[in-house]
Amino acid sequence: MNREEQINVVELRNYLLKPGARDRFIDYFARHFVESQNNSGGFVLGAFTINDEADRFFWIRGFTDMNSRSRFLPAFYGGEIWKKFGGEANDMMLESHHVYLLNPLKTMRAKDFLTEKNLTVIDLYFAEINKLAELIDLFQTKNPENSSFWRSETAENDFPRLPVIKNENLLAAITSHADESEYQSSEKDWQTNAENLIKKHEQLILTRAF
Repeated sequence: MNREEQINVVELRNYLLKPGARDRFIDYFARHFVESQNNSGGFVLGAFTINDEADRFFWIRGFTDMNSRSRFLPAFYGGEIWKKFGGEANDMMLESHHVYLLNPLKTMRAKDFLTEKNLTVIDLYFAEINKLAELIDLFQTKNPENSSFWRSETAENDFPRLPVIKNENLLAAITSHADESEYQSSEKDWQTNAENLIKKHEQLILTRAF
């Protein structure tokens, strides 16, 4: 994977694994599905555990654009790597369809994700009706350090075998921190000013798996 590769589409993939299978799944995923995807245009931009959720595995897959995603998915899931190793991966999973398909508010590159920081926080802000543009303007003005902002990809998901969640009122923030202490001490006033614009807020605190 070229660190300068432009990333204009990401999937936030949140898997529920069978009880006790997480460590084995992480090792299996790292050995069989990282290099193989990176070499064929579906970039593994991060793999994580979810704090306080022992049976969850979360990862981010990126693409240069929707066209490259359209080429990658049928080639990979119809290819030799998935045929050889996909069955065992599926056997360790209970659910794999909690997925958001997003595009960035500004240009991102692979290197923006390949950070040494150990903690990643993903905030999902579901705006009140007709308030998303105002919410985006507010967050971009505040521009918190180490954060990127994303909204739902509007193009059709043309690989229905892998369904995605679409919500036209979603704004997602991805933020990196060195550790829990840095996260707790980070400025959060930019969120407080948006309370009247947000209908629902969900947060995931992720620790890098490898």
